Amino acid sequence: MPDFLIVAVVLGAALLASVLILVLVDRMGPPAPGAAEAEPEPPARAHEEYWRRLVTPQYAEVEHRMGRQVPEEVRQVYADLELLAMEGFEVLHPETGEAEWYIEHFLPLDEAALEAAGPLDAGYLPFARGAERELYVVSLDQRREERCPVYLIFHEAGEPLRLADSLAEFVARVPR
Repeated sequence: MPDFLIVAVVLGAALLASVLILVLVDRMGPPAPGAAEAEPEPPARAHEEYWRRLVTPQYAEVEHRMGRQVPEEVRQVYADLELLAMEGFEVLHPETGEAEWYIEHFLPLDEAALEAAGPLDAGYLPFARGAERELYVVSLDQRREERCPVYLIFHEAGEPLRLADSLAEFVARVPR
């Protein structure tokens, strides 16, 4: 066998052994500084604070900021504690009855939630968030007594997608 082949085989074996050692050390040793770890569960106190905000809507604060009254349909949803407590659920399509839209969680109805939602066209009130940061919103362009159409606004942009003629109709499609 020529000398250059012997050198190549020895170097290849040394490289393979080095890689195996590094893999074993990586799996057995502590994580490197800055290495990605699983996101820790939020502290109970943060969850309690979020729940407190969720079940105590700040109607006057939101109405002042938006320059519109919060409709009765929206008030009814925020009075439904069983619905507000739901997380990670799907809303059924009105015609097929199949799961169509995924809601990660409901949003508090306060100025902090409006601020966190980011810039929205005037008249859109966010009430829930999806898994990909999309927002479920109602249009407040109607009078307080009238129905509030529901739209889905995708994080990446695009036109809002109309999902239902009213919030009451939309939440009626949530399996409980």
